Amino acid sequence: MRTLKVLAAIAFVACASSSATDAGTGALDAGDAASAVDGAQETGQPSAFFYQDVGQNTNNNRIGTTADGKVVDIYNFDALKTTKGTSKVSYGDPTFMRLSNGRWAMTAWTGFEDPHGSGQIMYYEGACPKVVEADVKVWSAKTATGCKNAKSVTSGKTSQLFDVNGSNYVFSAMEGELYLTRLTDGTHAATDIQSLCVRETAPTKFDDLAWGESMLVMSKTLATGLLLSDSGIARRADGTWVVFVKGYPTSAGCTGTGLCELCARGIYRSTSKDLLTWTAPVRMVDKASVPDSTTYPDGSVWIYWQDFTEACTAQDEQLAVRAAISGAYELADLTLSTRVNVTFPKEPFQTDTKLHFPTNGNPVALPNTAAKAALDACVK
Repeated sequence: MRTLKVLAAIAFVACASSSATDAGTGALDAGDAASAVDGAQETGQPSAFFYQDVGQNTNNNRIGTTADGKVVDIYNFDALKTTKGTSKVSYGDPTFMRLSNGRWAMTAWTGFEDPHGSGQIMYYEGACPKVVEADVKVWSAKTATGCKNAKSVTSGKTSQLFDVNGSNYVFSAMEGELYLTRLTDGTHAATDIQSLCVRETAPTKFDDLAWGESMLVMSKTLATGLLLSDSGIARRADGTWVVFVKGYPTSAGCTGTGLCELCARGIYRSTSKDLLTWTAPVRMVDKASVPDSTTYPDGSVWIYWQDFTEACTAQDEQLAVRAAISGAYELADLTLSTRVNVTFPKEPFQTDTKLHFPTNGNPVALPNTAAKAALDACVK
């Protein structure tokens, strides 16, 4: 049985080629936390919503659905269930996604004690979002001409996979910078990958990034003073790509991984028209971690994150175990709506304050009723 390190890696420790103009910061902080979203957009077609239920001995990545982006109706089904302490093999920040062909995929990262080595990408793909551990692939860095001698291929949560012209791509961070990896092409599947070539030099044309290759897209020069890690991807109705990424300011001056480091984290936004040229990251949310995002069927771009406002305001690290999953969507002026806390009315942790609140809010838009029906069949 594989295990997942809990909030030691998440809540307490975890840390056309033209650029798009990022209008407005829309930064959120404690003052926004109390009120509900004004005029919240309804997502219409119910979408899937994954979340990690953190228990004393287990970590379960569970599934529900949401019609409004705020209230999750649970399936009472575990997509990934792990028991702590039985193995050094670990699933860090599992991220689930529905592929454009209707299949499901999961990514995660390996921990420091994992026998595969730390900072490697774990990948699973199947007809349903139920991880079969025997079929999980682990990708490390390839050693070959033109490839960096990289010790790891991720330093945290990846984005969800996304489709561009029939190929799947994913974002991951390495050494505080953001990389883009191509996972499929016309003849190769992601499950065929044995290792990833982290290119020493990024291509000047997007299509020149080959299957199984990673390229740097957001460097420390662009993200000045930031160490980047967890990321989420979405696309606006006008075709603009939006990445939300966790950033830690190197000027924070924190020592260790306690409350100071946790409260210094923020979620930053960067945009691109071509996935090659990106705007400088702009801080959107304070005291936040583990972002994920999606474009719901109504066209609204939502971001979700673990919200440490209460713990940071009270300067009480123990409150982090009850940190809410908050969400907001982009308004017409590209600022963010007032945040709202995601609720899980049928889960015990929603009202039992002795239980850990879930982490890793992971929205997955379902394109139509057939996709919803297929998911229903998977979780029966």
